[in-house]
Parts: sequence; structure tokens; C-alpha cells
Amino acid sequence: MKRKPLAVPALVALLFLGLALNSYAAGSAQKQADQQGLVTLTGHYNSHGRVGVLENHHMAQILREDLGIILYWTGGDRDVYNAEIAARRLQRDIMQIPDGQMLAAMIQAGLIVNLDDHRDKLPNVYANIPSAVQYFRDYNSAGTGKLYALPVGPSNRSQQYGTLNYGPYLRWDYYTELGMPALNELEDYLPLLKRMVDAHPLNDEGQTVYGISLFSDWDGTYMATIEPILAMYGKEYKGHSELDYPTNTFKSVFDNDSYYKRMLQFFFNANQMGLVDPDSLSNGYPDYNAKASAGRVMFNFWSWGFGGFVTTARNESGIGFRLVPFTNEVMKSNAGPSYIGGSASFAVISKDTQHLDKALALLDYSYSYDGVWNIYNGRRGVKWDLDENSEPYLTELGWQIQNGAAPWPAGGTQGETLAYLAMQTLDPRAIHPVYKRQIDTKDWVRKSYIPPDPLLTRDWQEKMGARDDIEYLYSRNMAVEPSLAPMETPPENIQILENRVGEVVKTLSWQMVFARNQAEFDRLFAQMGEQARGIGVETVQKWYADAYAKAVAAGAKYMK
Repeated sequence: MKRKPLAVPALVALLFLGLALNSYAAGSAQKQADQQGLVTLTGHYNSHGRVGVLENHHMAQILREDLGIILYWTGGDRDVYNAEIAARRLQRDIMQIPDGQMLAAMIQAGLIVNLDDHRDKLPNVYANIPSAVQYFRDYNSAGTGKLYALPVGPSNRSQQYGTLNYGPYLRWDYYTELGMPALNELEDYLPLLKRMVDAHPLNDEGQTVYGISLFSDWDGTYMATIEPILAMYGKEYKGHSELDYPTNTFKSVFDNDSYYKRMLQFFFNANQMGLVDPDSLSNGYPDYNAKASAGRVMFNFWSWGFGGFVTTARNESGIGFRLVPFTNEVMKSNAGPSYIGGSASFAVISKDTQHLDKALALLDYSYSYDGVWNIYNGRRGVKWDLDENSEPYLTELGWQIQNGAAPWPAGGTQGETLAYLAMQTLDPRAIHPVYKRQIDTKDWVRKSYIPPDPLLTRDWQEKMGARDDIEYLYSRNMAVEPSLAPMETPPENIQILENRVGEVVKTLSWQMVFARNQAEFDRLFAQMGEQARGIGVETVQKWYADAYAKAVAAGAKYMK
């Protein structure tokens, strides 16, 4: 039976019960803090999951020593925030807001601090993220032109190392076993996958291996597993059009020469060759992940989608997935600068805080190079040190901490530290102005006690002539960084039309993948376009094209 939503009075009553409980718990924490000459700040961060006092942790030690702060984490979700807005009282000192609409509601209700009134207490914020500051005044201030919130992860430089979100990843050991045949276009993977599956039809447990496995539970207004394939040609699905980032132009996905159709044709051809997991339509991501973990998939669309198949033993034996680009690839890169930071989460301070100066100090520390360095790396002499050239390096213990093999001496793990940094901070790819290296250690001096890369990595590096995926793609001009273009949210009438068309697109896209023959595939594609146009998809497409053009023009002034 469907539960009825709580009325506002009931929500408010629950809020005050929560306020009482939180106040009692926070009060107990403050009593402990008072004994140490510290201040307790209550905070809530959407993706953290921690409730209670942050203690016995390296980050807690840093905040106590540098700021005189103890953090008390509280729980909550959108309903709690909405109830607080209705009650005109926020129960936390500092928090993360999930979206711009809720931020605007809090500003309009007068519930959060105008940071421009305290500029003298935020020198690092104004000095280190000026573009983000101005963007938030312009577009996230409920029309006031004031600074009320700060973004997650602003950066002024491209990522230099690592992987991108998407990419054609193959079983590297099988690919090299077949002599590394040339791949010029996406379609060239299919005969290669056929050879790989024919040579290795079963995994170690005797289960069937597929060239490609798909899943449907991430579908929104289109078949979501096509998104990474479109990205390999520098494109993105937007409002039932495909946006080409190299040219910033739109094309209807219902055109006969659209890449969306080409990607569907790719999956159809793969299925005709017996390469597609027949359970793909009914698969959820957990089903896909289980098959990937069991080594039942040869081709992967993500740099992280290998599940539990990745193990130290396999890596050391040269077994696993590595990026294998095709010659004409132009990958949409998520590694570019993020001058205004993430757009989904914003750090704000409650007007009701009794510790405004400490809350401001925590914000400023989180956007300072030293603050992020200390949170990420701790004090000199534990995780890191400087060599005779004043270059930072990981200590032997630091190497273990960095890789999760050892906890911090003060408690906690590096993974927990990263969870905080992912929520409210400068991006760790930033270069520290004194140490001249990235905060995140990827470009630090490598000492002899750090073990060499596993065989899988070394073999890929030797054969591909690059350190990692990003270096390979960027050095060969095979990546494109999208324009900084924060788009407004579509109005309700556009969202309704987009969703109606999306139901047609999702349904017929899957039918096309599993069509009996080419004639049925072509008929279904024509039907998809006819039905979409009948619903009024052109209105959606025009809104997105206009909104994106407007966003590109507006965003250009923040790219510095």
C-alpha cells in the first residue's frame, strides 16, 4: 500500500523532535569540546553517511589543531531540509545543499549567511576560486547578486594523470594474444570481439562469456548504455538531440545519419553476431556487475566498470582490461578544468549558527591550498616528507596509507578522507604554490620502496607508448573538453514532453537492438522518429539548442 505523504505540520513536528535530539547530542559533544577549549560545529554532507562526532580520525586531529573545531555530523534528506525551510530554522551550522532550487528557497527564506558580508574572513575563497565566486553570485543567489554558497571541487587546470569516465576497454591479454589488430572505427571491434569470444567462450567457472553485456535500469529518456559510446565520438545525448562538442552543434537523434542510430546499429550488429548478452534488457546494473566480476564480458564502456574482476593477482599476471582506443576516436573528456566547481552540491552556513567565525574558518580552510594539503596528506613526517630538493614524496607508511593498506596513525583511512574532500574543497589536482606538486600525490617523487606497476600496466604502457589513458588520448589529440556551459533546468512543460518522448525512445531502442533483421531495425527506427515528432519533440530539441547556446555564451566569462 502506498504511504500518504506527511502534511507540513507533521513534518514540522518531526523536525522539532529531530532538533531536540540533535541539540541534546550536539550539546553533549559541545560539553566535551568545552573541556578541551574547542568549538563543536554541526554539519551535514549529502554523500558522507557519517552521523555523530568525527573523532579518532586523522582529519579530526587536523581540524582540532588548526581550527579548534570538532565536527558533529547530522543526518537528513530533502524532506528534512524542506521541513526546516517551512519552520524557518536550519538545525546545522554548516551544510551541503543538493540543488539550486533548494538553495534558492533557503536564500529567499533568509536562512543562510551572505558570505560577501564576511569577505575579510574568507581570503582563500576569494583568492583561489574567483570564477566560482562570481558564477555563484550571478546564477545561484536567487537574483540577489550576493555570495551565499560555494561549490564542490573547483579547479583551474585539466587533470594530468589517470583515466576518463568512458572509453573502449578490452580484455588486454586477449587483445594482445590476437596480435593487437588495428581499430579505426567503433565497428571494427565487432570482428575482434567475435575472435576473442570464439577463442575463450567460457570463463574459469564454465559460464558463457559475452562480447558485450548491457543493462536497462539506468535508462532515463533514452537507452543509457549508448551514452559512453556517443562520448567516444565527442557527443552527448541532450533533449533528444546529440550535441557534438568539437563544434558545439546539435543534430536530431532521429535523423538517418545520427550517431544515436549508428550506435543502435552497432549493438544490433553485435547481437546478430551472437555477441550480446541475451539478458541485457532484463539486466540491472547489479546483474551486469556480477557478470563483469566473473569475467564474462570482453568489452567495457567505462574505466570503472570491471567489477570484482580486477584483482592484484590478475594485474600482476597481465590479466585484465585496458583502454584500447580506435584511430578516429575523439573522447569527450571529464578531465578538463572545472572553474565553477560541481553544480549539484553547495556549501552554506546557517544564519542560526552560534559559531559563525568558526564556520567561516572551516569554509576558508577547505578552499586553501594548505588546508586541502593537510586534510589530504596530513602533517609532514607521517604520510609524506620532502627530499633534498624540497620535493614531496610518500614515506613507506604513506604509501600504505595512500593505497588503503594501513590506517592513519591518528585513526581513519585515506578513503574516508577522500569522502570529505569530494564534498567541500578545492580539487586535489591543484598545484600547491610552495611544494610545486599536485595535492593528490600523482606527480610526486617515486621512491625505491614503492613497488613497480603490475605487469598489466607495464605491458600496456610499453605497447601503447603512454603512461596512462589521459596521456595517451591528450598527446594524440583524441579528446575534447566540453565548453563550460552550465545550463538552466528545463521548464516543466519541456520536461513533460521530454519524458513522453523518452518512453518511446527507450522502448524502441531496445527493440531495435534485438530486432530480427535489418528490415525490422529500419522500420522501428522510422517509427521512433514518427512517434517522437507526433508528441512534439521539436519543441524539446529547440529549447535545448537555445539554452545550450545561451549557456556557452554566458559560461565563457568564467573560464579563467
